[in-house]
Amino acid sequence: LLSQPANSTCEWEAGLFSCLTEAGATIQEINTIRKHTSLARGGYLAKYAYPARIISLIFSDIPGNNLEFVASGPTVKDTTTIDDAKRIAFKYDVGKKCANPSGGQGFKIDHLTETPKEEKYFEKVDNIIVSSNTIALEAMLKRSRDLGYSARIVDDRITGEAREIGRKIAHEIRAEKSRSILLYGGETTVTINNPGGKGGRNQELALSALEHITRGNLVASIASDGQDNSDFGGAICDIITKEEAEKLNTSPQVYLENNNSYEFFSRVNDCILTGNTGSNVSDLIIAIND
Repeated sequence: LLSQPANSTCEWEAGLFSCLTEAGATIQEINTIRKHTSLARGGYLAKYAYPARIISLIFSDIPGNNLEFVASGPTVKDTTTIDDAKRIAFKYDVGKKCANPSGGQGFKIDHLTETPKEEKYFEKVDNIIVSSNTIALEAMLKRSRDLGYSARIVDDRITGEAREIGRKIAHEIRAEKSRSILLYGGETTVTINNPGGKGGRNQELALSALEHITRGNLVASIASDGQDNSDFGGAICDIITKEEAEKLNTSPQVYLENNNSYEFFSRVNDCILTGNTGSNVSDLIIAIND
């Protein structure tokens, strides 16, 4: 929403974002590019407000809460450079793969611009985290223990391929004693093999976990904003999901390979549907051994 493109258009940037997401770029890599294609992010808002005092109240959706990547850091001094953005652009070959939806023009290096580096613009800035993934996980931890479970936060900055993380979490919860809960937060990525598929990283994570869970296990993954690249916020998988898939003669693996987790969870009716929650503190994952 905060864009102000430097040498392009909002439509061009939307296409670039989709391209990088489909290529499996991390949010830090995506936001490095975003900062260097914008005259609003990467500290620019602080520069425009200078010499006024600035107080930013921040909902962090970035694993580890590195503030220069939250919303691409409009009031935070940017430590990345235009050279970092160029390296990411070359890494994902965006010059060839990312076209401008409104005009067909691909990504070019001259779309990039440097961010403000002068210390004076940030001397009167207070950046304050008021909500984050960690705060949400702490609340989940307390509720789990109140319900009589042995619970712990395993990782509050989880990253990596969603399908690999799903399998890992399934194996970890299987190794726990009964009445245990493991909690995770962060943001995984999905490398798109089938552009015709539908579903987000949370649904893909849950679908990949399904094959590896046993009776008494449950894995649920949800986007805290309620929008997992679709109208579903995420998905739940347990033995009931497995049994329903078998009854419908539906192969989880086929849907996983086609990046079509949305269709799978629509069929077995184990989607999480919250609507837009109005906030975003990244993804939340709960694994239960009951």
